[in-house]
Amino acid sequence: MSRILIVEDSPTQAQQLAYLLEDAGGDVEVAHDAETGFERAIAAPFDLLLTDLNLPGASGFDLCRKIKADERTHSLPVIVLTSQADPVNVLRGLEAGADGFMTKDRSAAEIVRRVQRTLAGGARQETEGGQSYSRALFLGQHFRLTATREQLLNVLLSAFEDVIDLNNRYRETEAALRQANGDLRRTNDALEEANQVKDKFLGIAAHDLRNPLAVIHGMSSLLLEGDDGPLAPQQTEWIGSIRRNAETMLHLLRDLLDISALRAGKLEVNPVLQNPIDLLRQAFDSFVLQARKKGVDLCWSVPDTLPAAEFDFNRLLEVFSNLLSNAIKFSASGQSVEFGAREAGKQLEVWTRDTGQGIREEELPRLFEPFARLSSQPTGGEKSTGLGLSIAKEIVDLHQGRFSVESTVGAGTTFTVHIPLRHPNGTH
Repeated sequence: MSRILIVEDSPTQAQQLAYLLEDAGGDVEVAHDAETGFERAIAAPFDLLLTDLNLPGASGFDLCRKIKADERTHSLPVIVLTSQADPVNVLRGLEAGADGFMTKDRSAAEIVRRVQRTLAGGARQETEGGQSYSRALFLGQHFRLTATREQLLNVLLSAFEDVIDLNNRYRETEAALRQANGDLRRTNDALEEANQVKDKFLGIAAHDLRNPLAVIHGMSSLLLEGDDGPLAPQQTEWIGSIRRNAETMLHLLRDLLDISALRAGKLEVNPVLQNPIDLLRQAFDSFVLQARKKGVDLCWSVPDTLPAAEFDFNRLLEVFSNLLSNAIKFSASGQSVEFGAREAGKQLEVWTRDTGQGIREEELPRLFEPFARLSSQPTGGEKSTGLGLSIAKEIVDLHQGRFSVESTVGAGTTFTVHIPLRHPNGTH
């Protein structure tokens, strides 16, 4: 068992080193200053001395010189420990007669390897066939060096110059990176401010446009459904086009207002304990005619009774309307869309299941991104803002719920909304 003397003024670091080397099979003693360390080294034989560079009173270099100058301890290997890797300190360590140099930030395994290598002799002088050489072990490889001491020192000094040069370059790069990070942070702040202004303007514009569009939609509906006599076929077509485009614009404005409110943190839900069947029936009935016109079989799979739940009626109506609209939009004539619900433990699950195009697996993570455009296209040329699913997800999140999606290309897609069931007494 190798006997190791640690000279370290920090009790914590000394104890950590002692535990580490004892676990590796060493018999360890600790001294906390150079004078005590020298006395211990004289009093009993040790196989290795590890000394901190900065000690109270005499330094680690002073201790090393004293150890190497005394005939009783001059053969004791000494490793100098320091908190910073400085080539000048390495040279001073060599000047003092040190056998090794090690920074304290090394891993436990690296410290043990360095100690074991020094105990095993490290680089040592050997003779073979009348020729002297130095045998060295470095990073697990053996080297046979015939260079003179002066040559080795010149190589060492060259390596140190390269290290210092690289360190200076690193510092310059680090300073430039800090400057670039500062510039990027200021640019991001400016972009965020501009984005907030844009969102505010978008919200104002959408709000101001909604009222006149609602009037256009309402008036065109009155013209089509009024009692003032039949319209000419071309008039009916024109007014119908006006109403459809006004309705599309109203949906777009609603989505833009919701996105603006979301980004400003102002989108709210007001949950009320109520029967979800009324909500689901209203959402379903709103799309029966649209599905029939497109030749899509819209199926109702909701049981007669469901437990009451706390939710915002209008906000969840928006969610389920979006899911039904998308399911029909991406289905062709002859395909089907199922709208279903059930109680699942502590949750209400509501789903739309279509037999349409399906979604590619690699596109699923982008489903809920604003303005996302995927490879699947509406089968009837319907328009889409790309905002509906992102808004729906935010609304479900505000209900402490979640979405799940299952899809197979060519076989269809199932969107499921999971909403917690809450009751007034706080139980589920």
